[in-house]
Amino acid sequence: MTSLTIKTFIANLVGVNVFEFLRYNIGLKQYIKTNQRVFDRLLFPDDIVFDIGANIGGMTHYFSKNCVNGNVYSFEPNSYNYNLLLKTIRRYKLRNIFHFNMAVGNKNDVLRLAIPTMGKYNINTRSTISSNTISEYEMDKKIILNYQETKMITLDTFCFERKINKIDFIKEDTEGSLTEVIQGGVDIIKSTLPTFYVELGIKENPPKTLSDLGYKRYVVSDDSTIHPFDSCDGINKYDRTNALFIHESKLNKYVHV
Repeated sequence: MTSLTIKTFIANLVGVNVFEFLRYNIGLKQYIKTNQRVFDRLLFPDDIVFDIGANIGGMTHYFSKNCVNGNVYSFEPNSYNYNLLLKTIRRYKLRNIFHFNMAVGNKNDVLRLAIPTMGKYNINTRSTISSNTISEYEMDKKIILNYQETKMITLDTFCFERKINKIDFIKEDTEGSLTEVIQGGVDIIKSTLPTFYVELGIKENPPKTLSDLGYKRYVVSDDSTIHPFDSCDGINKYDRTNALFIHESKLNKYVHV
C-alpha cells in the first residue's frame, strides 16, 4: 500500500476534517523532530534560508527558531497548505519569515498546480507542477487530478528583485521539480554556493548542474552523522528519501562532516 493510499484510507476512515486536524497538529511536530538531527549540524544563527515547498511550515518553524539573526524565505504554491503555513507563523509568533504563495522553478510564469485526489481527500502535500510527476499520477486509476492556478518565479529573478545577495541553505521538496529549481537559480547558486537539503531518493540521480558546480552528495545516518554518499553502503540506517549537497569549498564550514 502506497503512502498516498494509506493517507486516503485514514482520511476516509476518520473523516477528512479530522484527518486534516491531525495532519497539522501532529505532522507539524513530527516535521520538527524528524529533521532537527540534520539541521542542528548545518544551520547557523546568521543564515539566510530558502524553504522551497514549505508545506504547513514545520521546517520553516525550525529554520526561524534557529537562524535567529537571519531570514527565512518560504514558498508554498498550494493555497490550502499556504494557509496552514500562515497559521504556523502566527501560532508560534515567528518574526523573521517572508512567505510567498507561489512555486519556484525555471521560468517566470503563471501555470497550473496539480493536486491529486483519492476519494474525497485532496492530497495537498503531493501537489506538483512537475510534468513527470503529473504523468505518474495520470497513470494511477485511483487518482483524480484537480488543478489550481499558481505563480512561478525563478530564484535568480526573486533574488534580483529583492536585492538578496546571499543564500546559505536551501531546502527543496517540490514533488519532482528539483532540476527546474536549480535551472532557475544558477546565478545566485554560483555566487553564494548554498548548501542543499533536497527531496531525492537514494536511487535517483541528482541534477548534473550540481556536480558541475562542484557539489558533493552526502547522506545523514540515524545517529545524526553525515557521510559521503559514496560510502553509504557501509551505513546500516540513514535517510533514503532526502539528500545533502555541500559545495567542496564549504566543507570547512561543517567541521563535523
